[in-house]
Amino acid sequence: MQRHDSEPRLNSKVILIANDQEWTARSLESVLAPHGYEILRAFTGQQALDRVRSGQPALILLDAQLPDIHGFDVCRTLQSDPSVGPGIPIIITTAGPSGRAQKLEATRAGAWDFFGQPLDGELVLAKVETFLRAADALRAIRAEALLHETIIERSTA
Repeated sequence: MQRHDSEPRLNSKVILIANDQEWTARSLESVLAPHGYEILRAFTGQQALDRVRSGQPALILLDAQLPDIHGFDVCRTLQSDPSVGPGIPIIITTAGPSGRAQKLEATRAGAWDFFGQPLDGELVLAKVETFLRAADALRAIRAEALLHETIIERSTA
C-alpha cells in the first residue's frame, strides 16, 4: 500500500504531554504510562510544535496556559499543518475549572476535548483510548481510499 505524502506516520502508542506544570504532566503520565503509552514531554508551545513534528505522536495533551504560546494558538497551528491536521486528536487541559467560553474556544481551535481541574484520570484514559481508535479508523479509511485511487490511476494509465 502506498503512503500519501500528506499522511503522517504515527506511532499509536506515543502521546505528547505539553504542560509546564510538572505535577500535572506527571499526573497525566502516571495514568497513561501503565497502559503502554510512551510519553513525550514539552514545556512550551514551541517545544510542543517541534516535538509533534519530530516525534509524530498519535495524540496530544496540550495545556492551555503554556508560557510562550497559548495552547489554543498551538492547537490552531497544528490543525493548519498538513502533516498534523484534524486527524491527530488534541485534548486541551487547563489548571483551573473549565468554563463554557473556554470549551467553545478550544473546540473552535480544533481540540477534540477540553478538561479542567481536577482531572479525572479514568475519564482521561477512556477518552484517549476512544480518540486513538477513532484516529486509527480515520487513517485506515484514508489509506484505503488512497489505495483505491492508486489502483484506478494505474488502470487508466
